[in-house]
Amino acid sequence: MKRRFEYISVFFLSFLTVLFIELQFIVDAVRTPKNTFYLGTVHWPPDYFYYLSQFIQGKSHVLSSTILYTGERLPLTVIGWQNVLAGRILTGILGLQVILTYQITVVLFLSFFLILAYRLLLEIFPKEAGKRMLSFFFFVTSTSMPLFSGSLKTGLKLSFYNYWYNTGNIFDRLGPAPNHLLASAFMAAGFLLSALLVKSNNSGGKRKKILAGLSVCGLLLASISPVEWGLLVAAVFGAAFIYQRKRFQPYYFAPFIALFLSGLPLAVYVKYIFYQEPYVKSSLWEATQQLAMTPYALFMGSGLVIIFALIGGWAFFRKTTFERLAGLFLIAISAFFYFSPTPDKLGLTNARFWPPAIYIFIAAGAAQGVFQIYQRFSKHQKIILIFLIIIYLFTIIPSDLAQQREEVLVSRAGNAFYYIPSDAYGAYIKTMEMTVPNDIILAQWPFNESFPALTGRKSFFGYNLYTINSAQKEKDIFAFFDGKMSPEEVKNMLAGYKIDYILGYPWIAKIDSYPFLKKVFQNNILALYKVLAN
Repeated sequence: MKRRFEYISVFFLSFLTVLFIELQFIVDAVRTPKNTFYLGTVHWPPDYFYYLSQFIQGKSHVLSSTILYTGERLPLTVIGWQNVLAGRILTGILGLQVILTYQITVVLFLSFFLILAYRLLLEIFPKEAGKRMLSFFFFVTSTSMPLFSGSLKTGLKLSFYNYWYNTGNIFDRLGPAPNHLLASAFMAAGFLLSALLVKSNNSGGKRKKILAGLSVCGLLLASISPVEWGLLVAAVFGAAFIYQRKRFQPYYFAPFIALFLSGLPLAVYVKYIFYQEPYVKSSLWEATQQLAMTPYALFMGSGLVIIFALIGGWAFFRKTTFERLAGLFLIAISAFFYFSPTPDKLGLTNARFWPPAIYIFIAAGAAQGVFQIYQRFSKHQKIILIFLIIIYLFTIIPSDLAQQREEVLVSRAGNAFYYIPSDAYGAYIKTMEMTVPNDIILAQWPFNESFPALTGRKSFFGYNLYTINSAQKEKDIFAFFDGKMSPEEVKNMLAGYKIDYILGYPWIAKIDSYPFLKKVFQNNILALYKVLAN
C-alpha cells in the first residue's frame, strides 16, 4: 500500500514536471495569431531549428543526416541520430507533423529520464521511502535562487540567478532539448546498471543481460555526449577501485570495461566529426563559453539543495554502496573540471562538466541533509520538516514564476523565429513539392532558419555556426537582396555557389528583370524562382 502511494506520487510529480516543461509550447500554440503558423520554438531558435532539421530528415533516413544550412555537399553522419530516428518513426512512418514529432520526443525522453532517475534513487535508498520521495521531489523542482531588485517604493522586480547551461536551473536540467534529455537518461542508466551488475552476485545470465545493457548505454551516450560518457566512465572506475578494496571481485570493474570499450569508438568518431567543417565552428564557439564558476555561483544557480546536500553529504556518502561511491566520484570529478581552467586548455567549455544527472545524487544528499536537520530535534520533528520544505518552496516558487514570465508570458507575436505568416508556410510546402533534396535553395532571411527544418531542403545559408564561410556568403547574399549587384555579378554568384532556387519576397529589387531566373510560384508573401541553366 505504501509503495503504491509512492508510485502514484512519483507519477503525479513527473506528470507535473513534463507539463511544466511543455507549458511554453502549449501556451504559444494556443495564442497563435490569426493567419500565422506556429513554428513550435521552445529552445534557442537557431539550435531548435538545427535539431528540427535532423527530425525532418528522418523522412528519408533512419539514423544519419547532414547539415542543411550550407550549400556544400556534405557526407551523412550519425550526429543527431536520436532526432533522425524519432523523425523516421513519428514523421516518416506515422505521418505526424515534424513540430509535433519534436514535442512528443521531448515528452518521451524527459519521461525516460525521470523514470531512470527515480529507479536510481530506489537503488540509493532501497529501504527509505521518505528519503526517496524527497530526493525525487528535489530533483524535479530545484532551480536557481530568486533575485529581487528595486524597492517597496519604486516596486520590486522579480528575476532569478542564472548563467549559460546552468543545469541547476530546471529549464536547463530538464529543458526541451531531446539530445540533452536522452544523454541524461543514458547517464542515469549507466549508473543504475553498474550498481545492479556489482550487486548481481553469481547470476551469470543476469550479468550478461546487464553487461549488454551497459554496452548499449556506453555506445549511445558517447554518440550523443562524449563528455558525459567520459564522466560516467571515470566515476564508475573510481567507485569500483574503492569498492573492491573491501573484497576484491574482478566483476566490480566490468561496468567500467563495458562502458569504456563500447563508447570509445563513438567518442573518437564524434570528436573527429567536430574537427570538420562546419561542425568545427560550433566546437570553437563553445570552447569560448567558459563560466567563471565559484561555490557561491553554484549555490545561487542551483538553490537550497546545495546547502541541504552539504549538510547531509558526509552521512550520505559514508555508507559506501557502489552507487553512492559512483555519485561521489561524479561530483568530485565534475567539480574539478567545473571550477578549474582545465577544460579551457582542452578546448572544451567547463559548463558541460556539470551534467544534469549529477543532480540525482545532489538531490539524494539534500534529502539526507533535511532528515538530519529535523532528526536533531526530539520534539516536533514533523513541524520542523514541514518548515524546511516551506522555506525551500519560498525559494523555488518566485524563481519559477520569474522564469515562466520570461519563457511563457512574454508575447512573441511578430517574431519570425516563432510565428510566420500562413502564406509563408504554404510557400515552404510548395517549394518542397517543386524541388528535390539535392537542390540548394537560397531562402531569404529570416525564413532561411526555419525553412530547412520544415522541408528537409538545403538552405544556402542559415545558422552561422553550421554554414561554411558564413561571413562571405551573408555579405554576397545581402548585396543581392538589396539590389547592389549587377546582373552579371548576380549570375556569376548563383553559378559559383551552385544555387538552384531562390525563395524570397516577390518585391526583391531587380529580381524580375534577370533573364536567368524564372518565377515558378508566388503567393502574398513569398515567391520561388528557378535558376536557369546557362
